[in-house]
Amino acid sequence: LSYMHPEAHLYAFEPVEENFTVLSSKFSGFSNINKLALINSVGETKFYKNKILQASSFLPIKLQSKKKYGFLSETSLIKVNTTTLDNYFNKISLETPIFLKLDTQGTEDLVLKGGKRILNDVNFIYIETSFGGLYKGQCSFDDIYNYLRNFGFEYKGGSLIDYGFFPFFN
Repeated sequence: LSYMHPEAHLYAFEPVEENFTVLSSKFSGFSNINKLALINSVGETKFYKNKILQASSFLPIKLQSKKKYGFLSETSLIKVNTTTLDNYFNKISLETPIFLKLDTQGTEDLVLKGGKRILNDVNFIYIETSFGGLYKGQCSFDDIYNYLRNFGFEYKGGSLIDYGFFPFFN
C-alpha cells in the first residue's frame, strides 16, 4: 500500500498481542496500529483467542467447523478492549477517497453497525464474508449485502481468498 499510495494513511486494529506486535513492527512509520478490537460497542469484552491466531474472533467456532478443521479447535477466552468505527474516528478528519477493509472473523456486520456515521464518508469497501461460516452467529454475505445496499453501496464483484469471500462495494 505504501509503495502504490505513499500519501495513504493506514489505521489498523488488532486486539491479540502477538498479532499487534507483528503489525506494529511491520508497518511502523506510516500507520496507526491500535491494540483494540472493532465491534458495535466501546469497552471491554470476551474474545476467543485461537491457537491459529488469524482465526481468533468474538464468536466461538461452530462444533462442525472444529470437527472439519481440527487445528481450529484450541481456543482460550481473553478480555479485549473494544471501540466502534464512529467512536474511533469521531475527532479524526479523514481525506478522501476512503477505503475500508474489514476481516473480523464473522463480526463484520457488527463493525459496520458501529460505523453508521463514517459509512456515509466511505468510498470503497472490501470485506470478508461467508456463505457458510466457521463461527456461531457469523454474519453472511446476504447480511452484508443488504446492510450496505441500505447505505447506497453497490456490489462490484469479489474474490475468493483462502476460506473467505471478499466482495467489493462502492
